[in-house]
Amino acid sequence: MKRNLPLFGAVLVVAGACSLVYSVFSGGSGFPLFLVLGIVGIVLGILSVVFGLLVPVFERSAPPSDEVITAAADAGRLGTARVLTITRTGVRVNQRSEAAVRLIVVGTGHATYATSTHIRLDVPSLRLAPGHLITVVRPDADSPRVVMVKGPGETPQDQPVPTAADEWR
Repeated sequence: MKRNLPLFGAVLVVAGACSLVYSVFSGGSGFPLFLVLGIVGIVLGILSVVFGLLVPVFERSAPPSDEVITAAADAGRLGTARVLTITRTGVRVNQRSEAAVRLIVVGTGHATYATSTHIRLDVPSLRLAPGHLITVVRPDADSPRVVMVKGPGETPQDQPVPTAADEWR
């Protein structure tokens, strides 16, 4: 339903607009009913489109729960990643800065691959720089998205992680 919400909203807007036009040009027959239906349809349609487009954005940025991370680690999707690039996004969530990072990921139950993700950093206690190794978990078995579970201070920095790899396939 989430993927269809913008389409549903667009249909509601069109139906509301048609109802509104009909109420104006119908010559008084059913005017209040179609006027109200038209306005309600347009408002609900616009809200559906807005929420349908925004929900996936917020859903993607929300970190997975501890249960999901533990289950993924138990399923063998815990690995190590080398930070290739890090770019501060300027976004702060709960006093933590968000950064866009480019990673090379190994040992998550998939061949070595490159991916990009967003990581929330506790700036005073975590210094993340290109070349650092971090411990990550891949929450979804069929997705390249990873979540940092240990920073560079808790991850051994002498592990063999390549500096280049192909994108997820």
